[in-house]
Amino acid sequence: MEEYKPTIIDRLIWFWKDHIRYTHITIYQGIKNIIYWTPTIWKDRDWDQHYIYEVLKVKLEKQSAYFRKSDIAFNDGRNADRMQLAARLIERCQDDTYSIEYLDYVDSDSLIFKLSRTSQPDRLDEYFKKYNRQYNLIISGKSNLYERPVKELTRQNIAMTIAYTNQNRCHKLLFKLLEQNIEHWWN
Repeated sequence: MEEYKPTIIDRLIWFWKDHIRYTHITIYQGIKNIIYWTPTIWKDRDWDQHYIYEVLKVKLEKQSAYFRKSDIAFNDGRNADRMQLAARLIERCQDDTYSIEYLDYVDSDSLIFKLSRTSQPDRLDEYFKKYNRQYNLIISGKSNLYERPVKELTRQNIAMTIAYTNQNRCHKLLFKLLEQNIEHWWN
């Protein structure tokens, strides 16, 4: 049996079908992407993880919006919700939301008084109550950021350890969410 060899006409038809026919759509989408991404790229810098997070956050928000408005069969809204959750976690990572949260429970005057060694009440008990599990782990000695005996830890050391632990958990949750979902979002 003789092997089929495509003619030049066949090759031109295939090239048209595969490449040329949709070129105007490709160019249009490319221009839209340039316009959409220009503000993000303009502000991008190479010296901080914040900017890597920013690119990923913008992409997830854009993709989530696309999923919400499209009628893709595999998209039941959960993918868009997970993308939005990842974007919100990225924001919390960028802003160090949990790292500085404990400062809301320490009066700004209290920080000045601590420097001058006078006593001033704080609201750290509320913070400890809010994160009771982490507080109990620190007090029991199972979690100790400062690697010193529990009796030597100040209330602020304990609050800072809880804050550090919560921020670390936020990072881990973000990357676990991405790891478990990213390949399934488009299938």
